[in-house]
Amino acid sequence: MERNDVIRDLYLNNIEYKRIKDKHSEYDNILKEFQDKRFLTGDEEIEAKRLKKEKLRLKDQLEIIIREQMKKED
Repeated sequence: MERNDVIRDLYLNNIEYKRIKDKHSEYDNILKEFQDKRFLTGDEEIEAKRLKKEKLRLKDQLEIIIREQMKKED
């Protein structure tokens, strides 16, 4: 099974993967809203930094799940 097929299958059938992916997308949308602003308040800057770190952490978790699933498929 190819990587994209594994990802699609995980999103449809793995509750934990879907939860993490949805949260990652939510953070991405919030960060895009921040980018569209001309200026950020101090609190928004802190929140943007926190969300970027959390988004990276979630991406790492997604990658672990994908790799584990791909090993099972071999």
